[in-house]
Order: sequence, then C-alpha cells, then structure tokens
Amino acid sequence: MISYKAVKAQWYRGAGERLGHLVVVHVEHGAVAMRAFFCTDSERSVDDVLMTYAGRWSLEVCFTRV
Repeated sequence: MISYKAVKAQWYRGAGERLGHLVVVHVEHGAVAMRAFFCTDSERSVDDVLMTYAGRWSLEVCFTRV
C-alpha cells in the first residue's frame, strides 16, 4: 500500500520566503519506506508533483553516475 501526506511548507534554502508544496510518500514494501518531494510551486497538485519527479528521475541518475 502507498500513502502520502501533502502540506504547504516553507523551506528558506530552497524557496526563500515563498511557500512550497511538500509531499511525503510512504510505501509499505520496498528498500526505502519514505520519500519526500518538494516543489517551489505551492499550487501544483500532488499528482503533478510526483509525475514531474518521476519523469525527471532517469535524467538525474544519468548525470550523477560516472
């Protein structure tokens, strides 16, 4: 089972004075039980935040592995 909690949050280092959107995802089975995703656009939906991260993941790991 996968569950999540989404809140508006302020992260000074990531977004300064603006509110952002924090989504914490909990997965019952798997190597990592919880993951947190932060978006500087506080008006984005949870689906949009998670799908954007999922779409970019292959690019992120491509440039971090040497």
